[in-house]
Amino acid sequence: MKPNHPETYKEGHECCLNRIGCLEAVPFIWGLKKAHVEHTHCIHDPINPANECRYVVRFEERWLLGALKSVMGILLCLFISAYHVPLPLEASLPIGLLVFLAFEGWRRYLEVQTLYQQDQKHIRNLIDLYDKRYMDLWKESEELRRLTLDNRNISAYVPPSLLDRLRYRREQLPRLGGSKREATIVFVDIRNYSTLAERLDPEQTLNVLNECFSAWVKDVQSHDGTVLEFLGDGMLAVFGAPNDLPGHPGQAVRCLQTMVHTMERLNETWSVTGGMRSSMSKYASSSKLGFRGGVHTGTVIAGNLGSATQMKYAVVGDTVNVAARLEQLNKSLGTVIAVSGDTWNRLPEDLKKWVRPKGHHFVKGRDQAVDVYAYGSIPLVAPRKHRRLSLEASPFIPPLCAT
Repeated sequence: MKPNHPETYKEGHECCLNRIGCLEAVPFIWGLKKAHVEHTHCIHDPINPANECRYVVRFEERWLLGALKSVMGILLCLFISAYHVPLPLEASLPIGLLVFLAFEGWRRYLEVQTLYQQDQKHIRNLIDLYDKRYMDLWKESEELRRLTLDNRNISAYVPPSLLDRLRYRREQLPRLGGSKREATIVFVDIRNYSTLAERLDPEQTLNVLNECFSAWVKDVQSHDGTVLEFLGDGMLAVFGAPNDLPGHPGQAVRCLQTMVHTMERLNETWSVTGGMRSSMSKYASSSKLGFRGGVHTGTVIAGNLGSATQMKYAVVGDTVNVAARLEQLNKSLGTVIAVSGDTWNRLPEDLKKWVRPKGHHFVKGRDQAVDVYAYGSIPLVAPRKHRRLSLEASPFIPPLCAT
């Protein structure tokens, strides 16, 4: 079936399906079974389109019709042999019957050969299609494997919450900029890190940092927070960004509660296995490792920071600065965790009782005082006093001569 005007032909694949259905139903008119229709050529084939739609229709004939055809063939051969073969009638009739049988056998043989050749062609096409599909699947599996490896490698550098946002927004290119949102910022760092770095070799120091950070990251993620940066011996985490988090001040403080127990567990592990504690014990009176934390809640700008070719997700604003200053304020207060009044006002009652008020304090870079609530206590260590060498008091240095 060819279209009348191929240049304006707009029929869809549903027309082929309708034709197949009609051809299958034609034998119903004579009370026969549904025909078998094979669509050998199709204009709408996306892989190998043809110039026409070709259908091969096969249906079962009635036995009476087949018998009638055989009888008519025999009578025709007998008639021809009786009137056109110069032999007696007794000899011409068997010859006519033999001619009919030979003709019918040859016709059936040609039909079988044709079907055999068609089946061979179909099998070859099927094998070719299978090979092509196999290669397509193999290429797709290799591509999927490569993407999985890339995803695994990249996910080690990107927080899970940010990675999920990138997956759901594949069509959108990351752009610089951000939006305002309320979040709780947490700064934590290792207490006495300078002493630690001085008394341990670099490899031991790196191992200690990695153990602490690995445990802290698990604590933050278990409370639906996001770790944004590792700052030397410190870590910056945010609760309430990039995803909304109801009750983020409480989640941040509960995370710090968990981190307190985490540090106790790490110190117990180090005391059993040796390592860091055995190296520190001969230099310090207390070889237990601790941390300081600062928490503040407020409005931040959360978004992509950097350049068009290299950027990172960050939070900026006064809220971030205050959280960093509160973490440093623990040194002068002799505390472990400092919580701002803005965070404390949003805490449930059980968490409010966990910290105690420390009054109003001014922090660097801010004109307004901050209400501070704190947890824990650390013995204050007086700063080292360095002796100054006086030239006048030294009897070993001669006085300078005036010229």
